[in-house]
Amino acid sequence: MACSRWGLIVLATLASAAVLTASAGAVTQGSRGVNVSTRADVVLYLTSLGIDAHGIVVQRGSHNYAGANCPGKGWTCTTAKRVLQIASSKGDDNSFQCSASTAFGGSANAPTECTIVQVSSGGDNVARCTEHSGDAVGQSCRIAQSNTTGANRIQVEQHVNTNDGASQLATQYAGSTQVNGSGRNDVQISQQLQLQAKSVDATGTQTQDGHQAASVTQSSDTGNNTAQVNQSMQLKADAKGGPSIEQDQNTDGQINTNSGVRQNSNSGSNTAQVNQSNQYDEHIGQADTGSQTEGNPNGGLNVFFDQSSTGLSKIDAHQSEQQNMHSEHVNNLSQTQFGPMWSDPDQGSNPGDTYNIDQRSQQRGDSSPDQSNQLVAECNTSGNCTVNQTTQEQGQNTNNSCTGSSCFTGIIVTTGEGGTTSTTCNGEDSDFSCPGNEPPPPPPPFSECGLSCDVIGNRG
Repeated sequence: MACSRWGLIVLATLASAAVLTASAGAVTQGSRGVNVSTRADVVLYLTSLGIDAHGIVVQRGSHNYAGANCPGKGWTCTTAKRVLQIASSKGDDNSFQCSASTAFGGSANAPTECTIVQVSSGGDNVARCTEHSGDAVGQSCRIAQSNTTGANRIQVEQHVNTNDGASQLATQYAGSTQVNGSGRNDVQISQQLQLQAKSVDATGTQTQDGHQAASVTQSSDTGNNTAQVNQSMQLKADAKGGPSIEQDQNTDGQINTNSGVRQNSNSGSNTAQVNQSNQYDEHIGQADTGSQTEGNPNGGLNVFFDQSSTGLSKIDAHQSEQQNMHSEHVNNLSQTQFGPMWSDPDQGSNPGDTYNIDQRSQQRGDSSPDQSNQLVAECNTSGNCTVNQTTQEQGQNTNNSCTGSSCFTGIIVTTGEGGTTSTTCNGEDSDFSCPGNEPPPPPPPFSECGLSCDVIGNRG
C-alpha cells in the first residue's frame, strides 16, 4: 500500500534550495556536455536547475575563479556571489570558493547562502562552500557541475554554534548535482549544529529546533561516483530556578536530520557513506513545575539511497541518537521523548553490491518518562544487505538484524506507566511501497506500511 507523504522542512530557505536537486532530472547531458553558448542558452540551463538567472554573473575563461582570493595571473576572477562559470576551452578549470564572509555581506541577521554553477569540457570543476555562524541562522549551499572527462569535486562545510537566547532555530541545506561523461564525481558534505540555551523567556520556556538536509545527485556515463555526508546535531538546554519551566527540543514536527544520495553510472562504481548523529540533553535545576519534551513522532533521522550501475555499488550508513532528560528539586515534572529514524536504500545491477546500515537509539529520563522509539530500515539490492538495529530505553536493550538481498526490519519500543514494551517488525518488500517527496524523500509513517510484528514482551 502507498503511504501518505510527509512534508520536508517548510522554511523558505530550504524550500527554494530544494529546487536545485529536484530539477536534476532535467540535466542529463553527460558526455554530450551542456549548451551555454548564448545568453538564451544560459537562461535555459539555469532555469532547468531552478535558479533565477537575474543577477547571475557569467564568467567565461581558460581558468575561472570566484571568491575572495584570486590565484593571480592567468585566472579570470570575480568576487560576485552568484556566478556561472564556463570553461572556454577543453581542459580548462573552474574554481569557486564561497564562504559566509562573502554571502549576503556576512550579515548575521540574514541566511548565509551560496549558489555555484560550473560547466567544463575536460577540465576540473572545484567548488568549496564554507558557512560558519555563531548565531542560530539558516545556511544554504546549492551547487551544480557539468563535465565531460574532467573531475567534478564539491566540498560543503556548514557549522552553527550558538548559546544565545531562550528560543533557537537553525537550519542547514546542502544540495548538489553532478553530471559527467567519463570523469569522476565527488561530494563531501559536513553539517554541524550546536545549540545551547541557558536562559528562559518570560513564560519560563526554552525552545530549540534544528533541521539539516543534504541531497546528492550524481550521474556519470562511465566514471565513478563518490559521496560522503556527515551530519551531527547537539541540543542542550539548562534552566535553574523558577515557578514553571518548560523545555522543548525538536518538537515542531519536521524531519531533523535528512539525507538523500542518488548515484547512477552505466559502468562506473558508486560509493556512498552517510553518518548521522543527534544528541539531546535537557536539565532543570529547580522549579515548582517542570515539563521536558524531546523529539516528535514526525521528526527524527532519515536517510535514502538509490544506486544503479553495472559497476560495483557500496552503501555504508550509520544513524545514532541519544536523548537524555534529568532534573533536581522539581515538585511536579513530566518528561516525554520521541526517537524515530528511517533508512531506505535501493541498489541494482551488480551481484557484488553491498549495503550496510547501523541504527542505534538511546532514551533516558529520571521521572517516569513517556517514551516512544521507532527504528525502520529497508534494503533492496542485487548484492547483499546487512542491517543492525539497537535501542536502549531506560537501560533496557532491544536488538534486531537482517541479512540478504531484501531486508525490511523495525523496532518499536514504548515506555509508560505499565513499563517498557518492545516489538520487532519484519515485512515483505511489497509492504513498503512508500514514495516520498524530493529532495530528499521523507520517511513513511511507520504504522501505515503493513508490518508483521512480534511482541517481545512487557518489562515493568
